[in-house]
Amino acid sequence: MTKTMGLVGLVAALTIGCSNNNDALNAAQNAGWKDVQITGSSYLFNLTCQEGEKGYDITGINPAGKRATAVVCCGHDSFKGCTIRY
Repeated sequence: MTKTMGLVGLVAALTIGCSNNNDALNAAQNAGWKDVQITGSSYLFNLTCQEGEKGYDITGINPAGKRATAVVCCGHDSFKGCTIRY
């Protein structure tokens, strides 16, 4: 019982505050992107984002009305939001 509770606590601690596809999609839509799709994501092999951020590759219609691609960088803690990088 104690081992199970410890494992559940560890899993919960590792997943609280982690970014996900919805965070990236919401950030892009809030910045004016339309028809946004995530085409990939990377935490370890991401040269666009800063350390501790997960990058989500997006494609869609940018705020200028043109089809474009970009990377949405989201922090893995609850204090850091998402930023779109071109």
